Order: sequence, then structure tokens, then C-alpha cells
Amino acid sequence: MRTIVRAACTAMLGLTCAFATTGSYAGGIDVRHRNATDVGVADTHRHDVPMPHKPSLLPPTQIEQRYYLPPTDRLRQELIPPELRKSMHAGELTPSEAACSDMTALASHQADDLANYLVGLPSADCLTPLFALAPSLAASVFSHSNLLAVAQRFALVSVSYTSKGTALANLGVFFRAAYSLANEGRIEAIGEDVPAWLRPSIVALVAGDRLFAPNEDAPTTAGTVTMLITDMRDEANYLDLMKWWVTRFTNTPRHPNAAHALDDPTVGYGFTGLLTVFYFAHSRADALPLLQNDPSYATALYRFVTANKPMLLNDSAASFQLEQAENEAFRFAQHPALLPAVRTMMLDALEHSTMAGADRYIWLGAAQAVKAYDNANCSFYKTCNFETVLASAILANNYQCDGGMVHLRTQSLNGDQARAACTLMAQETPFFHAMLATHETPVADDHSTTLEVVVFADREEYHHYSPVFFDNDVNNGGVYLEGEPSQPANQPRFIAFVATWLQPQFSVWNLKHEFVHYLDGRYDMYGDFDAATVKPDVWWIEGLAEYLSRGNDDPESIAAAMTGQYRLSEIFSNTYSMDDYVNRAYRWGYMAMRFMFERHPEHLAAIVPMFRAGQYGAYWDYMQRLSSSLDDEFAQWVGTATTAGAPTPPWHAR
Repeated sequence: MRTIVRAACTAMLGLTCAFATTGSYAGGIDVRHRNATDVGVADTHRHDVPMPHKPSLLPPTQIEQRYYLPPTDRLRQELIPPELRKSMHAGELTPSEAACSDMTALASHQADDLANYLVGLPSADCLTPLFALAPSLAASVFSHSNLLAVAQRFALVSVSYTSKGTALANLGVFFRAAYSLANEGRIEAIGEDVPAWLRPSIVALVAGDRLFAPNEDAPTTAGTVTMLITDMRDEANYLDLMKWWVTRFTNTPRHPNAAHALDDPTVGYGFTGLLTVFYFAHSRADALPLLQNDPSYATALYRFVTANKPMLLNDSAASFQLEQAENEAFRFAQHPALLPAVRTMMLDALEHSTMAGADRYIWLGAAQAVKAYDNANCSFYKTCNFETVLASAILANNYQCDGGMVHLRTQSLNGDQARAACTLMAQETPFFHAMLATHETPVADDHSTTLEVVVFADREEYHHYSPVFFDNDVNNGGVYLEGEPSQPANQPRFIAFVATWLQPQFSVWNLKHEFVHYLDGRYDMYGDFDAATVKPDVWWIEGLAEYLSRGNDDPESIAAAMTGQYRLSEIFSNTYSMDDYVNRAYRWGYMAMRFMFERHPEHLAAIVPMFRAGQYGAYWDYMQRLSSSLDDEFAQWVGTATTAGAPTPPWHAR
């Protein structure tokens, strides 16, 4: 039985809706992207150990997630629910930060002048918009003459780099963006004369002592340079150097404090980058022969874990490096020639760590690796079906909401917090029924009578445990697993986490949005998720969840529509595989839904009965007859939309 997935990736999330399909690793972003939100089947999730990443309790932006950029710690407006915006404020860009991110200004510079401009920018963060350039602007910025001139400057800067300044990080991000866009086919392929300048410079940097040294001016420098290796698909040239650095950061009797260097942000992010080189090397045709029969890489990585565990385990800045190095060590078990050696390491990790203690992530990583690479021998490790026992230990707090419809299964919620979550859903329920005129009558053949809401303590706990317990992807802000509603024993489930960045205010992130998905699936959309999305209706599914969860107070969506980037008829054609997913599905979907409620409830009254009867073909025929007839009116209406007031029930379904 397949488990149908709807995942939260709302405009409030600031998260990407793209992830690399497991058929091709995401090395250098040269992967097929599909939207991992609100669509998919859980049984396609690959049982693999996680890739390296820099932990963050703030959800990353769409670009940060898609291109493996370092997460920022700036609280963004979309991460603050409307009801908290009077008491909490986002970290706004300063005028200089906004100016340095002006891509039109950047595009006015060419060749050596462009290189000078890049070197002079105050921060590599100024260049993040490069990853989202429109095609025409991207072609200009990343012209061959520009790439060659900037590559030559990269070579000069690397020679004189003294672990100070922002120039190397700035140039590195420029090339990370260039290769990312080229690997996605958004600009022309980069000629070999460009890496001919870059590669010797990167090799010299990695082989020296200056790259992996603290840089207070640009702490992301080392990570940016090592991540560029993966964007260039060049891992094979650096494997031994990366192994050498792993050894250098491993405590020994002669160097008992070697791992202490990882407390520095520059060095720590650089180590994440070098682990990422190992991660992608397994899928590179030129790197694979170098590592698939060589146990020295896994041995060095696991020695890092065992030697550094006493120092790093309780180190808040660097403890995550233990589990992530362990993951890369155990990833070598996928190669048959190396499985016997790695098997010994996995067993050792399980025997010298605990399921629920301070080293629980090390235990979890080993158990995940066994399931991914040696599950036929799980009894040897004593990990068979470990998920059941572990889930009971982690999700130990259970609460039943009044009325019996919602059951909370939580990691850290106390009684007051559970009651607050229950109250929010209880308040949303009559509002939904009134707005949709459901008469509280489920669609036919729907057995989703109860909802299980799973709440992890924070985003990192969600990332660690949710894929293990529920087999879901976690590049999102929570996920709704609808299941098969036609089955009498079906149990829909929403998996969420506490928005710790809002503390002391308590909030389960995206709870209202995902609860609307549950109600919509039960009372409006006949059949399972595959049946309900056979025709383009993402504007409805996501637009409704956004509109009913946010009300009229959605300035981000109003601002997005004010750009005039899309016509309403284009938004009606939204799918889960489209480009610009977050913007189109959530911000523009919200505006499309609000417009239809406010201006054209007669069209809603026509299509909702079709949804409830499972007549999705008839629904799409109706929408095609509308064609572009509402485009001009929508564009005019957008200019009048404000955050004042609240939605009111405007219609009654037939």
C-alpha cells in the first residue's frame, strides 16, 4: 500500500521545494529536481544516511536548500506568523546589504571590471541572488569572457589569500552559482579553459594551511571553496587531500587537541564541505574507481569519530561533525568490497553508543547505515525493527484533543502546549466548514476519521528522526501523510516540529496550513492524493491551505502578485513539478484563491461539487473554458488587496 504525501512548503517556510531524486546524487547540483512538497509517495524514499549539512534551527531559504548554501541566522519575515508580527520583528537588510544584492548593478560590470566589483563586495551573501537570475541576465553575467576574467582573478586571490578578507569567498560563490546554473542547463556549459585556471588554485588552497584557518571576515570561505569542488564535479582530484584533512582534524597522542579547531565557524563549515566531497564522489564515474576498493577513506573517517568523541560529543559548536563524519564512513558500505571492513565499524558504533543518551545521534547513524547497506544481517547488529522501539522512546508524550478527532504524539510538548495546539485546530475546524459549506459531510469512501499529529522538539530532531520513523523526506517544514483514505484502517498523519526560533512564544510550525490539508482531503477532494491531482489543481490545494490558515494578513503574497509576474490563468495551471514552485504555489496560489472567494464565488460553487464527486476531468474542462477571461480583472484586483479584515463565507456549494 502506498502512502500518499502532502508536505508543507509554504510561503512562510522560505524553504525549497526541490530535492535531488535518488537516481542521481545531487553532486554539483547536476541533478533532476522535482518538488518535494505536497506530492509524492513515501515508499519511494531511499533508506540512506543523510548527506552532510550545517545544522540550523531556522528553516533555510529556497536557494540555500537547493544549492547547499550555508544557512543564515537572520530571522526572516516569512518565519514569523502574522499574529506574532507586532511583537517580533525580522532582521531587515541594511541599505548597503540591499544595494550589494542588486544584480542589475552587478550585470553592468564586465570582464576585469566585474572581477574588481566582486572582490570589493562586503559579503558573499550579496551574491546569493546569482542562483536565481533570469535566463537573459544569467547569460550576460556568466558570459565566457566574464567567467575567464573572474577565474583569472580567483587564481590571483588564492595565491595571496591569508585567511582574511571576503574576496575569495565572493569569487567562490560567483563560480558556485555559475556551475550550478550550467549543471541545470540554465546557462551554456562552462568551457575547459575556466577550470584550467580554477583547479590548480583550489588544489593549492586545499593542500595548504590557509584555507582551513579562521577567517573572521568571511567564515564561509573554506566551505565555499570545498563546495565548489562538487559544483565542478571534480571530486576525484581531491579525495586524498580530503582524507589528509580528516586525519589532521583527528586527535592523536601527539596532537591531542586537533579537533578543537572545528569550533571555529570557518573551519567547521570547511569540514562540512570536505565531507560533501566524499558524499558526491560515490556517484562520479571518475572518482568511483578510486574509492570503491580502498578502505582507507572509511577508516580515516571512522577514526575521526572514535578519537574525537570525548572532546566533541558535548561541544555545542562541533558535536554534529561526529555523526556526519560517521555517516560518510558508513556510506562506503554500499561498495561490496568494502562492506566487511565497514561492517566492523558499524557494529563498533552501536556497541559503544546508546539509543537515547548523549551519543544517540551516533547510534542512530549506525542503525540507519545498517538498514541502508546491510539490513539482511540486522540480527547480527541487533537493530531489526529498531524504529518501533526508538519511536516509542522519542515520541513518548501522547495527548488526545477534545472530540477525539486529533491525537498528538509528541517529543517535548507539555500539557499546556498540547492544549494550545488542540485549541488552534478546534478553532480552525468550524471556520473551514463555514468557508467551504461542507455541512460537515465527508466525501464518499473516506475513512480518515482521525488525524495523528506528530510534533518533534525542533527542526533538527525532525530531520534526524522523522525519515526513520515515517519514511518521509524532510526538506520541508513538515509533511502531511494522507495514506489511502478509501481503506477502513487508514491513519492520516501530519509530522511537524516546534518553531523554536519563535520562543518564548509556542508554535507548531505550519500546523494550521497542514490541518487545512487534512480537512480539505476529507471534505472536498474525493480519492487519494494521486487521484486528486490528476489534473492541475495545485492552485486550489495550496492556495486554500494558505488562505484559510493566514486569512487576509499575507503581505508577502500581496507583494508577490503586485510584481505582475504571472497571469491568473497561469496560476490555475500550477502543478507540483513546475519551476518557481514556492512563489507560484503558495504566494500566487493564495492570491488566486482569495480572488476567487472575494470576486467569483460562483466559480467555486461550480467546481467544488466536482471535486467532491471525483470529477476532476470535468473540473479541468470548466477551468479551460474560463481560459484567460479573468486575467485582467485579477490584475486590477491585486492592486486593491490589503491585509485588513478577514475572510467571510461568500457562497454555498450546490
